[in-house]
Amino acid sequence: MQQQQMEMEQGKPNYQSKEIYSQAPSQQLDGTQLHYLLDSGDMLSEVESYLRGVRYNPMKGEVMQLGDPLMNEKGINKVMRDLRLHCDKMFSLSKLSQEEVTSLTLEFAGELNLSLHINANDFQMQHHKIGDVIKTVVRCMFVTLKKSQDGNFQEFFRGNFKTIETTTRDDKSRWRLFKRN
Repeated sequence: MQQQQMEMEQGKPNYQSKEIYSQAPSQQLDGTQLHYLLDSGDMLSEVESYLRGVRYNPMKGEVMQLGDPLMNEKGINKVMRDLRLHCDKMFSLSKLSQEEVTSLTLEFAGELNLSLHINANDFQMQHHKIGDVIKTVVRCMFVTLKKSQDGNFQEFFRGNFKTIETTTRDDKSRWRLFKRN
């Protein structure tokens, strides 16, 4: 019983109670989970850490340098700016065909490849590292676009979230939500 109370206090639902769920418990989502599904911030942070050659150590609460950065600050900013544009929520919530996902990914990969090769000296980048950077960055963008393929992400939301709108029609007081008796 104490275990169940602790779980309820931590926001974990008690599936053994008589509480009625509108969906299977595993499919219930709250606003925090919605934010997590839409936000690409963690993935973008991981890519940026990879480019910088650093890793966050949660035990020590600090960022540790694991190796040399793959490029200088100017190069990292350029790559991350381009990646952020393609990992935006609008892409995830779009409805793209498989051909469009493939086309956008290939177009992005080509532009990134060209940019890194042309600017390798300016970005202080070793040529043999360009392929690794392209692979990592393009895969992240591809995964984001894949969510939108055939409206899969939209369908997921339609199946898991309901919008409830309440309006009143009282000409005397348009903005009153509750009537007085």
